[in-house]
Formats: sequence, C-alpha cells, structure tokens
Amino acid sequence: MKKKIVSLSLAAILSLQATTFCFAEEYPDQNRQDEKISFTQKNIDLNTVSPYAIQDQYSPYQLFAGSVIPAVLVTGINSDLPNMIVGQVSQDIYDTVTGQYLLIPQGTKIIGQYDSQTTYGQERLLVVWNRLIFPNGKSILIGNMSGSDVSGMAGFHDKVNSHYGKVLWSAFLGGAISAGVAATSTKGAEQDSYQATAGAEAAKNFSQATQTIVQKNLNIQPTLIIRTGYQFNVLLSKDLILEPYHE
Repeated sequence: MKKKIVSLSLAAILSLQATTFCFAEEYPDQNRQDEKISFTQKNIDLNTVSPYAIQDQYSPYQLFAGSVIPAVLVTGINSDLPNMIVGQVSQDIYDTVTGQYLLIPQGTKIIGQYDSQTTYGQERLLVVWNRLIFPNGKSILIGNMSGSDVSGMAGFHDKVNSHYGKVLWSAFLGGAISAGVAATSTKGAEQDSYQATAGAEAAKNFSQATQTIVQKNLNIQPTLIIRTGYQFNVLLSKDLILEPYHE
C-alpha cells in the first residue's frame, strides 16, 4: 500500500515538473532580461530643444493634468466577471491655480470600469474612470482617467485569491491518474486478454478527459477582490475645464 502511495506522489511530482518544463519551453525568458538590456541601449535623442511652446490657461475653472481626486469605492469589485463600478468623491476639489473656485463637491459620483482579464501572478487591478455626476444633476465625461491607491501606485490592491490550492491539487490528480493508467496498461499487457485491453483503453480515455480538466485548472486566472469603502485617487491625465459648482 505504501509503495502505491509513494508511486502516486512521485507521479504527481513528475507531472508538475513536466508542466513547469513545458511552461519554461514556451517562455524561455519569463523575466525578459534581454528586453531590459535593450531598453538601456536605446538610441539617444539628439533633439535638445522642445518643439512645444507655453500655453495659456484656458479657464479659471480648470483642473490641470496631475491633479488628484480622492474618493472611496461604493460598489465592490470581483475580477471574475466584468462590470461597471461606482465611486464617490471624498472631499471638495478646487481649481488648480487659485484654489478659490469649488469645481467638484464632496459626494460627486464617479463611474468607471475595471479590467477583468487578470494574468498569472497579478495582484493589482487596472481601473479607469469615465464620468463625473454632480449632486446638482449635471455630469461630465472625463475619458479614461486612471485609478490609483492612496500612495499613488497604479491600480487597486486589496484581496487576492491565486487559486494555488486548485493548481496543486490538479497536478497531484493528474499524476495519480497517469500512474493508474500506467498500472492498468501494464496489467493488461500481462494478462493479454480482451477484457484487460478494454479496461486499459477505458482508463486511457478517462485519463485524457481528466487531463483536459486538469489543464484548465492550471490556467485559472487569479481573482482580485476590492471591497466596498476602499480609498483611492483618480489621477487626471488631461486638463478638465469645469464651472463653479452651485446647488
């Protein structure tokens, strides 16, 4: 009995190693060091004078690019499925130059969306914001402004489920079934009978079906969860021309 358990465990380890080897063959340099070296050897830009001139302020009611709008998340996020999200501005925002004109009041709603196509090892969720809805009923489209955490890092980070348990269990299950099929095939070869051959073929078909399921489990994307009340910033990548806010 112990020998069978050891054989199954060994088969599971070998299966996991084979999966790792295939991944390494497909992505020979997963850290992309060659690309990093190429980045440091880029051609030097010989244009030492900028071709752009100073621009005047378009409006006294202007928020310049680089401005930050603090907010909190009203709706939670689960990256397994795409959906719209809603945030709410957490403090009054005034014009950039003078700071005298209230442009975005506290309580303004922000409508956005997130990228649900997460990848292996990803721990931060890409979020963009598209629209502001003011408490007085007016609204404005703001394009895809990036969402960042309170420290200014791109994306949101809260809870991460990498599904490593499913991956390891799938690797063990695949190895165990492969070992069972090998044992059945050996037994069939020894008995050399129609019944044994049929059993071995059935085991192989079952193994192929199981391996398909195992492969799908190995490709499960991580689930990123952002809870309601998460504090974040909307980072303006372009100027916003607004108007003084009035109820």
